[in-house]
Amino acid sequence: MRKRNIAVLLLTALLLTGLTGCVQRGDTSGVEIVTGTSERFSDEDIRGAMDAAMRAFHRGHSGCAMVRLAYNEAYQTCWLAGAGAEDDGGTIVLLASVYARDPGRRSGLTAGETYTDWPFVLERRGSGWRVVSSGY
Repeated sequence: MRKRNIAVLLLTALLLTGLTGCVQRGDTSGVEIVTGTSERFSDEDIRGAMDAAMRAFHRGHSGCAMVRLAYNEAYQTCWLAGAGAEDDGGTIVLLASVYARDPGRRSGLTAGETYTDWPFVLERRGSGWRVVSSGY
């Protein structure tokens, strides 16, 4: 009986491992990074925010590929003004281009389409960044 229980546990573990390997994540492997210039943020700040945005995209956008990720200071200024947000250095806005390979029906995206100017809004949390909003 004990050997049977161990065999069932091993088989279950193998099955679960196989199923989690099938989960398709957002692809950031070929993303073009454009940091631009900034009077607000250091290159390290921008790159840290981009890393956080790519991690969030990888976790939450299955069936899609991030093609480009950029920081644009002029867009940042316009976004903050439009949102009525204070420019305190605690918020950064990045723009992505996203290709929807097979996004799934509930995503609202159309397979085969590229979506440009997809904003990622991040807030500074301690020494890092956290995505607070993304998408249209």
